[in-house]
Amino acid sequence: MFQASNAVLSFILTPYLIRRMGVETYGLYLIFHTAASYMALASLGAGGATYKYVSLYHGTGNSRALRETMSYSLLMHGVGALAATAVLGPGARFFAVRLFHLSGPLLDSGIFVLRVAAAGALFMALMQVALNALPGFQRFDYYNAVLFAQGGLVPLGIAGLLTMGLGIRGVLVWYVALTGVVSLAALWSILRLVARADARAS
Repeated sequence: MFQASNAVLSFILTPYLIRRMGVETYGLYLIFHTAASYMALASLGAGGATYKYVSLYHGTGNSRALRETMSYSLLMHGVGALAATAVLGPGARFFAVRLFHLSGPLLDSGIFVLRVAAAGALFMALMQVALNALPGFQRFDYYNAVLFAQGGLVPLGIAGLLTMGLGIRGVLVWYVALTGVVSLAALWSILRLVARADARAS
C-alpha cells in the first residue's frame, strides 16, 4: 500500500517539483540522489547480508547471532558512510567539475549539494540498515512506515518548502533532517527488537 502511494505521490509531484525548481535546479536535486546512491555502494553488500541473516537468526531464535549480525551491519554501513563522507566532502569541487561537469553559476550550488549529501551519508546508511533489517524481523509495519517517510513525506515536504519560496538549499536541509529523524527512530526500533529477542532467549 505504501509503495503504491509513494509511486502515486511521485507521479503527481514530480512535474510540480520540476516546474517550481526549474530544470537546472531539479538537475542539482538529481545529482544529490546520484551522490547518495554512489555512497550506498560503500557498504560493500552489507544490506543484502543484513536481510539474509536477520531473517535466519530471528527465525531460529538465535539472539546472540542476531545481535552480532546487527553489530556487523551497523559497522559496515557506518564505516562505509564515513569513508564516503571523507572522500566526497573535501572533494566536492573536484566531483562537481570532473564527474558532473558543472560550471558557471551552477558550480557553487553543485558543491553545496555534494557536501550536504556527504553530511547526510551516515543517516542514509542507517536508513539502509533499517530497510534491510526490518523485513528480517517480520516488522513490515515499521518497514512500510520508513518507506512512506522516505518516499512520501520527503517529496510532500519539498513541495511545501518550494511553495513557501525556499530553494534547493532549504530542500536538501529538509531531506537530510527528515532522513536523520526517521533513521534514528528506525534504529531505536531495531535495538528494541534485538533486546526482545535476547529476553525471549534468556
